[in-house]
Amino acid sequence: MGIEQIKIILSKGESQEVELKETFHSNQDISKIICGLSNTLGGVLLLGVSNEGKVLGIKENLLLRTR
Repeated sequence: MGIEQIKIILSKGESQEVELKETFHSNQDISKIICGLSNTLGGVLLLGVSNEGKVLGIKENLLLRTR
Protein backbone atom coordinates (compact mmCIF):
# COMPACT_ATOMS: atom_id res chain seq x y z
CA MET A 1 0.00 0.00 0.00
CA GLY A 2 1.40 3.34 -1.00
CA ILE A 3 1.26 6.74 0.66
CA GLU A 4 -1.44 7.98 -1.70
CA GLN A 5 -3.68 5.01 -0.85
CA ILE A 6 -3.17 5.67 2.86
CA LYS A 7 -4.05 9.35 2.39
CA ILE A 8 -7.29 8.34 0.66
CA ILE A 9 -8.17 5.94 3.49
CA LEU A 10 -7.44 8.62 6.10
CA SER A 11 -9.55 11.20 4.27
CA LYS A 12 -12.57 8.85 4.33
CA GLY A 13 -12.15 7.91 8.01
CA GLU A 14 -13.33 4.83 9.84
CA SER A 15 -15.83 2.44 8.35
CA GLN A 16 -16.74 -1.24 8.53
CA GLU A 17 -13.52 -1.92 6.64
CA VAL A 18 -11.21 0.70 8.19
CA GLU A 19 -10.15 0.88 11.84
CA LEU A 20 -7.97 3.73 13.14
CA LYS A 21 -6.31 3.34 16.53
CA GLU A 22 -4.13 5.88 18.33
CA THR A 23 -2.71 3.29 20.72
CA PHE A 24 -3.13 -0.27 21.83
CA HIS A 25 -2.45 -1.78 25.19
CA SER A 26 -2.14 -5.46 24.40
CA ASN A 27 -1.79 -7.92 21.58
CA GLN A 28 -5.28 -9.07 22.53
CA ASP A 29 -6.68 -5.62 21.59
CA ILE A 30 -5.17 -5.89 18.13
CA SER A 31 -6.27 -9.53 17.77
CA LYS A 32 -9.90 -8.59 18.44
CA ILE A 33 -9.82 -5.89 15.78
CA ILE A 34 -8.20 -8.17 13.21
CA CYS A 35 -10.75 -10.92 13.94
CA GLY A 36 -13.57 -8.42 13.54
CA LEU A 37 -12.23 -7.26 10.19
CA SER A 38 -11.67 -10.81 8.98
CA ASN A 39 -15.24 -11.77 9.90
CA THR A 40 -16.53 -9.16 7.46
CA LEU A 41 -15.07 -8.39 4.06
CA GLY A 42 -11.56 -7.76 5.39
CA GLY A 43 -10.15 -4.33 5.91
CA VAL A 44 -7.36 -2.08 7.04
CA LEU A 45 -6.06 -1.40 10.54
CA LEU A 46 -3.91 1.71 10.91
CA LEU A 47 -2.12 2.09 14.24
CA GLY A 48 -0.88 5.43 15.52
CA VAL A 49 -3.71 7.35 13.85
CA SER A 50 -6.43 9.36 15.62
CA ASN A 51 -10.12 8.94 14.78
CA GLU A 52 -9.84 12.27 12.97
CA GLY A 53 -7.18 10.79 10.66
CA LYS A 54 -4.20 12.59 12.16
CA VAL A 55 -1.02 10.48 12.10
CA LEU A 56 0.44 10.45 15.62
CA GLY A 57 2.81 7.49 15.55
CA ILE A 58 3.32 4.93 18.29
CA LYS A 59 5.72 5.38 21.15
CA GLU A 60 8.42 2.73 21.38
CA ASN A 61 7.79 2.02 25.07
CA LEU A 62 4.14 1.21 24.30
CA LEU A 63 5.25 -1.48 21.88
CA LEU A 64 7.67 -2.94 24.39
CA ARG A 65 4.91 -3.43 26.96
CA THR A 66 2.98 -5.69 24.58
CA ARG A 67 5.62 -8.42 24.59
